[in-house]
Amino acid sequence: MTFTPNKIDERIYQNGYISADEAAILKSMGITDILNLDLYYFRPERFMGLGLRIRHILVKDMFPMTDEMAMRVVREIHEALAPATSKLYVHCNAGTSRSPTAIWLYYLALGVSDEEASARIRSVADYLAAPDPVLVHKLDLGRIRGIYTDSSGPTLS
Repeated sequence: MTFTPNKIDERIYQNGYISADEAAILKSMGITDILNLDLYYFRPERFMGLGLRIRHILVKDMFPMTDEMAMRVVREIHEALAPATSKLYVHCNAGTSRSPTAIWLYYLALGVSDEEASARIRSVADYLAAPDPVLVHKLDLGRIRGIYTDSSGPTLS
């Protein structure tokens, strides 16, 4: 099976846990940063040796996110995309729940409506849970919505 990241937009890609070989594919696609929402890499130097910046936030699968965790995820995505030339790969284990939910939260922070954010992500792959209702059901989404609409940072393409 060939590794093919889901292209959510021009700068954000998503899928599941990756190997060092798959990291090399990401690098060849111009990916500069990885946000790992799963367990730490066994040998992160294999990824960093490719020049990829690794960000890590352990988000437990099938558990509600806290407001603080959701804000940290959104902030990490925003910081990764701050340089105009950066591209980000967001992943969890299977690539079907936590990573699309993280991207959905980021879209909300950019001022995209809940429905439009879900539709954008699901248009890429209909099996993506965006958002996963278990992960977001305790969140105060008002703290996230639109926090980056007045910033000079990344915008949706």
